[in-house]
Amino acid sequence: MPALPAGQPIPQLLSDGDYTKFATLDITQFLQAAGDRIREFCGWHIYPEITTCGKYELTGDGTIMLPTTKLTGVTSVTPPYPNATAISSDSYFVDDRGWIDFTPYSYGFAPSPASVNLWPIDTIRLFDAYPKHNRRMSVTFTHGYNCVPSVVSEVGYELLMRTLEKPAGVASQVQAGPYKFVFQQFGMILSDEQKNRLAKYRLPAVT
Repeated sequence: MPALPAGQPIPQLLSDGDYTKFATLDITQFLQAAGDRIREFCGWHIYPEITTCGKYELTGDGTIMLPTTKLTGVTSVTPPYPNATAISSDSYFVDDRGWIDFTPYSYGFAPSPASVNLWPIDTIRLFDAYPKHNRRMSVTFTHGYNCVPSVVSEVGYELLMRTLEKPAGVASQVQAGPYKFVFQQFGMILSDEQKNRLAKYRLPAVT
């Protein structure tokens, strides 16, 4: 959707059409909601394999952490200033779990705190270090799974079934005499056990 002109009212967040799909248990909408919930928890799209381009911070040891846990290829790593040339692929290595790091000894010196701070090194002027005040890199890479991992789909279908089976209304439990029935949590809420199963696909925290 194109950007709204200044002064034009913002469309309402929820629509009657969406509510109709919700009230009539439209399976397509519920599947999308379950998938969106899993992607929100994991912090990235998971499936399918796509090409992404963005600017990413270097950590303190010179590592570029990418928003993925399934890195399938890196096309280019480029300083984000105008007319910059892509860094030689010989100066870094790629870990398919989702990060890029500099290649030790590729310029004839052992890795140390000082040499890490030189990453990425200008390939023409050997010791022209990347400006320290702007430790970011533009990275073009491919990532994602070719098919939805079975664990991910299982959790998604569990969320869907639990949501569809929850009785309507706001009651959380029903009691008649000595008998009490407690409903499961309503909505797309991941349990701790489901979160543990999705841990492999969740982005790690970077500090």
